[in-house]
Amino acid sequence: MFAEALLKGDASVMKEVTKEKFKEVYLKLGGGAETGWSLEYWNKFYEDTKKPGMKYLLEEPATPEHTRMFIVDDVNEYRLFFLTEESEESFFAFPEPNLSKERQGPRRPEASDFPPNSVFVIKEFDLPLVAIPNTAKGKSAVSWFNWYGGEPRPYDPSFLTPDNNWNADSFEEWVKIVKASIKDNRWKLQGYDTLDGDYYPLDGDFTTEAEAIAAAKARLAELELEQPTRSSGGQDGIQDRVFVVRPDGTMFRVRD
Repeated sequence: MFAEALLKGDASVMKEVTKEKFKEVYLKLGGGAETGWSLEYWNKFYEDTKKPGMKYLLEEPATPEHTRMFIVDDVNEYRLFFLTEESEESFFAFPEPNLSKERQGPRRPEASDFPPNSVFVIKEFDLPLVAIPNTAKGKSAVSWFNWYGGEPRPYDPSFLTPDNNWNADSFEEWVKIVKASIKDNRWKLQGYDTLDGDYYPLDGDFTTEAEAIAAAKARLAELELEQPTRSSGGQDGIQDRVFVVRPDGTMFRVRD
């Protein structure tokens, strides 16, 4: 779907609209307090928080099944679009890395894995990112990947700001961040901040899937206290998500 592409920075399929039109769709189709997209939330983040010069981009629902509203807060624009329940779940599932069979699974990458002119970036001290030249998309195009956990996954660079990331001094410095994120043969948890659009590690390492799922459900109970359904819309709204990360680096979402 177009909307998934937008999360990777492609806003070409969206229409620029006025702030008034953007707000009209937000209030009409967002679900209100039940989902967390309330007038109070709008006033707090889009009226009281001043960001001069912002553009408002909109992709209205393609079908009646596109009921999950998302807003991406980029550097100079807001992007509002809709997913189906099924496509929302697939968005939160990481794709399998394109690696040979003998090299699949969490691993420490080598410099030879990357083409010349790749840029190695560290975000907020513990997230190893890399920007790889993508000549198929144009001379200056790059593709971003997140190597947290020892496996490459596509990353949306719109979540980078001037003060939350920096270029690694060397490949060796960067790969140490990757190595620190790998814990072989252990199950672990990751959270997803629906507002910032970032994954973040959660405490705990587990020897079995059942233990990890139990811990994930306990975290969901904590989230209900921290971000109650009455204001966030719960797991169908803007409440943070919780994922179990398998030892091979793939992961799945746990719901209440």
